[in-house]
Amino acid sequence: MSSDLFGWTFDSDLLYVPGPINREMRNLITSLKNHNEQLKGEVARYKRKLKEAQAEITKVCFEEFEKSVGVVVVAFLLQHSLVVGL
Repeated sequence: MSSDLFGWTFDSDLLYVPGPINREMRNLITSLKNHNEQLKGEVARYKRKLKEAQAEITKVCFEEFEKSVGVVVVAFLLQHSLVVGL
């Protein structure tokens, strides 16, 4: 038994999709897969940039901390006259 409904052909309870629709669906799926891979690459790149930025922030904060601790230690030593020769 065969019938036609909106371009879809049903025969023996099996669904047959016309060739042009198959081709279009394959093209769409391929396009979406490619786009997905590009997005994954962008995500990886942004994650790498984020790690680099976080490392740079940590480095700068540590350097500033070292400077401020050094000033505090010298001020403490001067205040308590622990620096010899001054």
